[in-house]
Amino acid sequence: MAITYPLAMPTHTGIRSAELRIVNSVAVSRSPFTFSAQVQAYSGEMWQADITLPPMRRADAEQWIAWLTSLKGQYGTFLLGDPNGCVPLGAATGTPLVNNGAAITAGSFVVGEWYEITTLGDTDWAAIGAASSAIGEQFIATGAGSGTGTASEGQTGASLVLDGANTSVTGWLKAGDYIQLGSGSTATLHKVLQDANSDGSGNVTLDIWPSLRRPPLDNSAVVTTNAKGRFRLSTNEQSWSINEAAIYGITFGAMEAF
Repeated sequence: MAITYPLAMPTHTGIRSAELRIVNSVAVSRSPFTFSAQVQAYSGEMWQADITLPPMRRADAEQWIAWLTSLKGQYGTFLLGDPNGCVPLGAATGTPLVNNGAAITAGSFVVGEWYEITTLGDTDWAAIGAASSAIGEQFIATGAGSGTGTASEGQTGASLVLDGANTSVTGWLKAGDYIQLGSGSTATLHKVLQDANSDGSGNVTLDIWPSLRRPPLDNSAVVTTNAKGRFRLSTNEQSWSINEAAIYGITFGAMEAF
């Protein structure tokens, strides 16, 4: 049976400890004379993690070793989340969906912004280079467009608007909670940065990290319980130790895959 990625992590032993890290791409230039600094933030944002497994006998250890080996170094990917953050601190009731807003006409595209096609005209999309695109696909507008085809504008950045939540809930999600967008090879893990309430229509606006790297599809599901993202091993070399009592020790590092 062929191995397909991303893999699920083994669950037969649990883990002993996990160190999660947030990495931001920020350049700092400091004067050696006045110590004043110039700071420039870039778009790079990435999860990193170090995982330590509990001491175990060979029967349990070999399952982990085989799993690590099957990743083929940094080639394969796997799903990973905060093992202590599976359940949100907030209520997170309802069925949250990405809300990309109302459809817009083709003539009002903004160059450089992302859109999801909802109605496809015969030649209406030629100006934006998407004449052969299928409904539901996304594209970046390269021209103003024309005709009557419609699309939903995609969301980008560090804010995410949802609908479908239970109405008027204080603390629908709380600072520190996690959400997952996408699944499998598209899964991304995000941390909520501020408490978020749902309004009277079930809409919620979340401030998240990392920022959206690509607009999620309109009405795509948002996972609030047992959220995970896609990771790969941080090196191409993996090792394990065996002591005189035949106890195995296994640790490995990971970085977000995107």
